[in-house]
Amino acid sequence: IFGSMLLVYGICFMPAVIAIILIPVIEVPIALVISSIICSLFITVANPIVQSCFRPEIKSAFLSLFKKPSPFVSV
Repeated sequence: IFGSMLLVYGICFMPAVIAIILIPVIEVPIALVISSIICSLFITVANPIVQSCFRPEIKSAFLSLFKKPSPFVSV
């Protein structure tokens, strides 16, 4: 899980780091600034998704939501 989280954080924060490094040197295109903001905000979505893939209790709870109920339930 550590390697996957490191990869997700690296992908999400790398455009912002590049933009911050380049701003004092050159004029950064607005598309890079916007994409870095969007990628930085995407970590709030990507973090729970990656963690849910590796935690068995979350995975079993998620799968139980989509489990078909038994037609022979006695009341």
